[in-house]
Amino acid sequence: MPIKQPISFLNCTFKKDVLIFNFYFDIVVIFNCVFESKCYFDSSVFNKFANFGETTFNYVSFEGSKFNDDVSFYGATFQQPPNFSQVRFKGSLNAVNTEMLFQEQDLKNTIKKAKEKYDTESNVDKSLIYFINDFRDSFRNLKNALIKDNNLLDASNFHKYELYSKEIELDSKKTKTLKDKVEKWQLWFYRNLCDHHTDLLLNLKWLIIAIGLFTSLYFVSRLIQDISILESLNPFGICFSIACAFIALILYWFGHIERLDFFASLNAVITLWIICYKPQLIFGIANLLGNIKYNGFENFLITIYTIVIGLIIFSLQKTARKNSIVPN
Repeated sequence: MPIKQPISFLNCTFKKDVLIFNFYFDIVVIFNCVFESKCYFDSSVFNKFANFGETTFNYVSFEGSKFNDDVSFYGATFQQPPNFSQVRFKGSLNAVNTEMLFQEQDLKNTIKKAKEKYDTESNVDKSLIYFINDFRDSFRNLKNALIKDNNLLDASNFHKYELYSKEIELDSKKTKTLKDKVEKWQLWFYRNLCDHHTDLLLNLKWLIIAIGLFTSLYFVSRLIQDISILESLNPFGICFSIACAFIALILYWFGHIERLDFFASLNAVITLWIICYKPQLIFGIANLLGNIKYNGFENFLITIYTIVIGLIIFSLQKTARKNSIVPN
């Protein structure tokens, strides 16, 4: 049904489901509105400018729709994963300041509900992979539309959710090839290390933790061989380290910092020790090239540390570059 007149909703709240299928719109302005339930604009055509700025969506679907002109989701909030599968963007897409208030588990739940809804309504048991690919295609469409406008920073966030979908797909496969298993663990590693190159602070925390853990194990190995090295430690530094560890424990105990932040704080103190006493150890495998003799455990430790720190630093430089994870 063609709608030639402009449609405008400002500062409205929609408490029930909004179902719009196969509509033809000209100018659409839905600004600063709240959709508390589900909202569907499936298989519709937005012929002119569409503005959904500052709008909050619980769940929204534009599956199979066409945007023939520019579309803006400036400052919009998506509380659940949106569905932009098979959407075509002919104009520019504005996704600046868009908030995505969901994580991987929320995406899993949304995909599961989409499958259950389809199976119930059609009485057909369709593969879960089909729905996973729909949402993966959804984030890929948003990513590609932003890349087209050279907005690589916002595109990286949608690329992150595209990789979430890929990880869910690999998890759901009953039979996995060796390639699937390697890819699954690779995605798991980068999700936890840096949220697929979108969280620089998380990456830095793991860098500090890696250095701190290596330093601790290396120090214990040296201490077992020669306990007299304790005499060379600075008493003030020891007192300062104990105080920092105690403060971090108190903050964690009362819920002011998370577990990862607590471990990062402890290892930050240990990292300061290695910087003060033997900073060359931070460079890993380079230590094996000198004249210092290490026992078997220390050689193994330095080798493993070098591999881990290399991966973390490689990821760190990619995360620091806003366009590194998105293909040009």
